Amino acid sequence: MKRFERKILTFLLLFILPLFYFKWSFRNQIFQSSSDIKDKTEVALVLGAGLKKANEPSLVLADRVVTAVNLLKEGKVQKLLLSGKKIPYYDEVKAMKSYALRLGASPDQLLLDEYGFRTIDSCQNAKEIFKLDRVIVISQSFHLPRSLYLCDKLGIKALGLSADISPYPFYGKLKWNIREAFASWKALWDILVLQNKEIDSIS
Repeated sequence: MKRFERKILTFLLLFILPLFYFKWSFRNQIFQSSSDIKDKTEVALVLGAGLKKANEPSLVLADRVVTAVNLLKEGKVQKLLLSGKKIPYYDEVKAMKSYALRLGASPDQLLLDEYGFRTIDSCQNAKEIFKLDRVIVISQSFHLPRSLYLCDKLGIKALGLSADISPYPFYGKLKWNIREAFASWKALWDILVLQNKEIDSIS
């Protein structure tokens, strides 16, 4: 193998290392079916995932809400924390709430977090604003390992439930996984920054 090829291979291995670390570390906390979750948890955290042009949930987000409402109907959780981004002319949480209500959830079963701009924000808000110590995170399989890592580092005991319902296009899944490799490095950095801030506040 040529020197240049070795450098490329080394870079690629380093690039995906956090992604595989998260997947390996939290593999036993991620479930593909709600029937595999035996313990009841008070709240499921539903993470935002974009909207269509008509302010309807994207396919990925719709699958997350469907999975969460089904979990609610099965009695595995009592409430859903819908966490997403709200900016002018773009309101993920409103779309999530509307869709959850159409699926049969009641308003008193829905908690709303309009400041879930990123996954770490959603996890932090669940801990600091909603005072949650335990949640079931609802997202797609590619996103759950990083989500559980962030919850763990922020002091939340979390399980992950996959919302992989629809047959997603191949190129979509490829794009999501490449993006997730970048986001995994960002998650490590975000937690490092938070830890340093905590140390500075103590000292």
